[in-house]
Amino acid sequence: MRNSPTGLAATCLTLCASLVAAHAQAQQSATAPSALQPDETEPAASPPELPDAYVDQRIGAAIELSFEQAIELGIERNVRTTVSRQSIVTSEGERLQSLSGLLPNVSASVAQSRRTANLVAVGLDPTILPDINTSVFGPFNSFDARIYAAQTIFNLTAIGAAQAGRASLDRARIRYVLSTHLVFQKVGETYVQVLGAEGAVAAFEADIALAETLKKDTQAAFKSGVATALDLARAESSVLATQTRLLEAKTQLAVSNNELKALLLVPQADDLALTTPLTDRDAQAPELDEAIRVAESSRPDIRFAEKTIQGAGFKHRAAIGKQVPTIGFGVNYGGSGNTPSDNVRGTYQLGGVLSIPLFDGGNTVGVIKSTRSRQYEAELILQQLKEDADAQVRSAIESIAYSSQEVVATAERVAVSELALKLSRDRFFNGVSDNLELVAAQTSLANARNAHVRALAKYNTARIKLAVALGVIEGFEL
Repeated sequence: MRNSPTGLAATCLTLCASLVAAHAQAQQSATAPSALQPDETEPAASPPELPDAYVDQRIGAAIELSFEQAIELGIERNVRTTVSRQSIVTSEGERLQSLSGLLPNVSASVAQSRRTANLVAVGLDPTILPDINTSVFGPFNSFDARIYAAQTIFNLTAIGAAQAGRASLDRARIRYVLSTHLVFQKVGETYVQVLGAEGAVAAFEADIALAETLKKDTQAAFKSGVATALDLARAESSVLATQTRLLEAKTQLAVSNNELKALLLVPQADDLALTTPLTDRDAQAPELDEAIRVAESSRPDIRFAEKTIQGAGFKHRAAIGKQVPTIGFGVNYGGSGNTPSDNVRGTYQLGGVLSIPLFDGGNTVGVIKSTRSRQYEAELILQQLKEDADAQVRSAIESIAYSSQEVVATAERVAVSELALKLSRDRFFNGVSDNLELVAAQTSLANARNAHVRALAKYNTARIKLAVALGVIEGFEL
């Protein structure tokens, strides 16, 4: 039994409505995913507020920043992370474009015209119409209102493009994570560098105070006849030498401070007060095999390379799909007549299309070869990254082991130097020796203090490098 026009029209309308609903649902799922994958990090919508000291700062007041605040500000304000956040938005738009080949395409049109028609142009022989003086028919009105819907049923190229779009979005999110790790390392190392410079300045200031005290004591000893003029000259020379080293340390502190301000986008005219001190926190480095395994699974640069390989594979599949037949379905339904109110009748068209590629001048073969080559290049890069990660993890673990021993050794050296200075001071003021030994002990103590500060900075820098080498920076504490 044949379907009535009314029933068939209702079927077409139902199909069109379902296609529109599927399109809307697919758009919603594509633009608003329910949750990120466990290995994805969603960037903050807006930069965090500056500390209260920054908002309520007074003239000459310093801006207090902990290590965590400095890292947070660096991640949110750095150009690298800002661009990476924007690239996620770009990739989301490109993914929607890649889905268009699989989702329904729905459109509508309304047309009203007045025209004439040449009957000969549509194949009528004028000799069979002897009573008509001209073959031109009209003018007459023409109206048509119609909704169109098309849906791809099978298209391997479109499937590969959609999968590649998803991989590209994943790569953009991982790129953001990678940028946060790079900023973490740069800001963290600079923060430690500033703390080390501050420690050096404090050590030299203590050395100057000690040198001034010894100078006064030498002057008193000179007046009492215990010390000689040479002893007094040595004491004064020691003060001047320590002052010179203090100026060098202050210069280095100013340079490091300016570099940290530039990383955090803090005005150079402002003063920073770093509130997290350098410590000899015991860092338990993991076993080498376990550390390498963690690095290969956690490092964002390795994950980025893996996603690059995956995306290249999808593009290669899409290129191969150009050699495979495609199947599609289309339907349109509307009304046509003379005007919207005259002689309007429902009309429709529905059908499927099978498209078989035959020859495109070698374009598809070229695309297949180039996409496979890119996939192979990405595989080589991944292999190199894993080797680099292995070397970086090994170096970071060794650096922590050696620098932690150096911290202990320099601390003991400071204690021994303080004792040696005390003994030398007693010998000098008891008239047993001149102050040559005393000045040497003072210099040894100054060097020991400075070495201890450098060892602490080196140790904490090694801890930061290990966290980056492992790809695990969350929860890091200085």
